Amino acid sequence: MKPLLKKCYKIAVIIPAIIVIILKTIFSIIDWIGYKSECITKALIIISEIIFSAVYCGIICILALTIFLNLFEKVRINTFFRICSWFLLPFSFISKTFIQKIKISIEIQSEKIISDFIAVVLIHLPFIFGLILSYVIFLRKNNYA
Repeated sequence: MKPLLKKCYKIAVIIPAIIVIILKTIFSIIDWIGYKSECITKALIIISEIIFSAVYCGIICILALTIFLNLFEKVRINTFFRICSWFLLPFSFISKTFIQKIKISIEIQSEKIISDFIAVVLIHLPFIFGLILSYVIFLRKNNYA
C-alpha cells in the first residue's frame, strides 16, 4: 500500500509542482518582458514570482500529505474519509487562493486582468489534474472503481 501511495503522491503534487514552477517561469518572462522601472528591475519581479510559485507549491505539497492517511484501513475503506483525505485540504486551499486572486484582480480593475487570470490558472490547474488523476489511479489499483 505504501509504494502505491508514494506513487500517487508524486503524481498528485510533486510532478504538478515541477510543472507549475517551469510554466510560471516561462510565463513570467513573457509577461514582464517589456517592463521598465527605475526602482524594481524586471529580473527581480520574475525571481519573486518564481519564489512565490515555489512557496505555493510547497504549501500544497504539505497539505496533500493527508493522502497518506489512506494507509489506515478505516480511512481507506470508507469512501467519505478517503475522498476527504485526498481532496479536502489541498482543494480548500486551491479554491480559496483562486477566488481571492480573481477577486483582487477584478477589484483593482487591472489592465492585466487576462494576464492575471492566466497566471492563476497556470498555478492551480496542474494540481487539480494531478490530484484527480492520482485518486483515479488509487481507486483502480485497489479495485474500488
